[in-house]
Amino acid sequence: MKLLADPLFPLLVVKKLKRAGHDAVHSVEIGAGDLPPTEILRLATLENRVVLTRNDRLARLVESKPGPWPSVVFLKLRGSSDSISRLLVKLLALFDEDLASGAVVIVNEGQTLLRKFIHRADG
Repeated sequence: MKLLADPLFPLLVVKKLKRAGHDAVHSVEIGAGDLPPTEILRLATLENRVVLTRNDRLARLVESKPGPWPSVVFLKLRGSSDSISRLLVKLLALFDEDLASGAVVIVNEGQTLLRKFIHRADG
């Protein structure tokens, strides 16, 4: 699974995900740190990446507006980079198929929510 972290996501967590074997990039590392949320989503869609974010606005946009959005992992909890990266490695494995087919995973203190995208056939 390919991952793109938005500018608000901890860079250290992305580095730990890379060490764990994930194809993860941080938007700041690739010169996209100043992009607005819609452009981060567009970039992730073009590169077939799941977005990692702490940005409420980005998560709400994906949930509220129809579009060809990439899957998103919205991290609402706080913690050390070690604990967050360990949790994400487990969640990415657990929700691998859902994220591949389109979903938002919301990670909060004590709970994780999955919202799958509804895919409609054309015509």
